[in-house]
Amino acid sequence: KLVVGSLKSQMKNGIPEVGLPPLDPLNLDNVALTMAGAQVEFRDITMTGLSEHTIKSVQYDDNNRILKLSLSVPKLRSAGNYSLSGKVLNIDGLDSHGPYRNEYSGITAEGEGNIIQVGNYIEVGEMKIKLKIDTIKVHMECLFPKPGGPNCCPRDRKFKSCNPIFAQTIHRTINTKT
Repeated sequence: KLVVGSLKSQMKNGIPEVGLPPLDPLNLDNVALTMAGAQVEFRDITMTGLSEHTIKSVQYDDNNRILKLSLSVPKLRSAGNYSLSGKVLNIDGLDSHGPYRNEYSGITAEGEGNIIQVGNYIEVGEMKIKLKIDTIKVHMECLFPKPGGPNCCPRDRKFKSCNPIFAQTIHRTINTKT
């Protein structure tokens, strides 16, 4: 727990000597998931707040070289670009893409990974992570363009959607059901 805890102070700058990049902000290429019946891909993600975590537990199984840890994070923010495809609430033709910014709070992350020795260093190999998130506030711009029309409609100042009532309804549904 002491070793994992000591990394917290290094998260914003990383540890260049061992090739560990900064983890706050954390930059991710993409995350894909299914939401409300549609496929959503978030790309070019910048996430902040990970360095504010608290370690709940750390366990290491020396025989199997497995590290298990549990962290809580009060709040994370992410921003980037998204694309949405497929049926949304069983409605076709709502494919969308644009910028997004989300806020997540009350996060618990439980991870398990194998420890691999590489020369004089160790690495965490494949890591499986389970997340529990109490609250998600989603803000996706340019949702639901009209067929043949522009992707974004600037007259909707809040969401830049060409179907602002539907976009507002979807945001309200997602943001109140978490």
